[in-house]
Amino acid sequence: MPIRIFVAYNQKVIAEGLAAILRADPAISVVGVCDSHHVDLSQIETLMPDVIVIGSNSVHQNGDAFYGLISTHAARNHFVVMSSGISRLLISDALKAGAKAHVCMNSNVDDLLAAVRSAAVGSSYLCERSLHELASDTDESLSQAMAVKRALGQRETQVLRLVAVGRSSKQIARNLDISPSTVEVHRRNIMRKLGLHKAADLTRFAIRHQMISV
Repeated sequence: MPIRIFVAYNQKVIAEGLAAILRADPAISVVGVCDSHHVDLSQIETLMPDVIVIGSNSVHQNGDAFYGLISTHAARNHFVVMSSGISRLLISDALKAGAKAHVCMNSNVDDLLAAVRSAAVGSSYLCERSLHELASDTDESLSQAMAVKRALGQRETQVLRLVAVGRSSKQIARNLDISPSTVEVHRRNIMRKLGLHKAADLTRFAIRHQMISV
């Protein structure tokens, strides 16, 4: 079954361009396009997309409204946020609100498709520029980083790194030659030890403590 996508971007040419790119993939079905600042929430509820690809300035030019939209609907819909500009605050706030992925407008098509596929299965994804931007905010001391790494076992560290780069539990299981259920146990233990609750939080944590290469 194809991934059902709703595109929301406040510029018509960009909105239609994104939709055209996504329609070219046979595994994706674009079920709706919104090209105004007024995202029709009733349309989203009716169409029930798997993933919403949304521009970071698509809601009344108001950041609070934008993040509020994601937060309100993140439990039922997976969001891929696209932005023309880039900042740690924008990316961090989008992920905190519940977005699964962030992609810069100057990223390549493969990044957009990878973000959509990851979001569709509930995994996180950041394009290379987004990863670099978040990585520049690594101000924890070396002693703090070492203390955190010691709190995790070797296998937990491996799982954390793979989660942080957007791998699903099944992909991690294949990569480490363990069962998906074992991966889920490791994920729960990691979140408990670190006091985190979402995959996006694990991604930010791994970047902050330089546990993945960017």
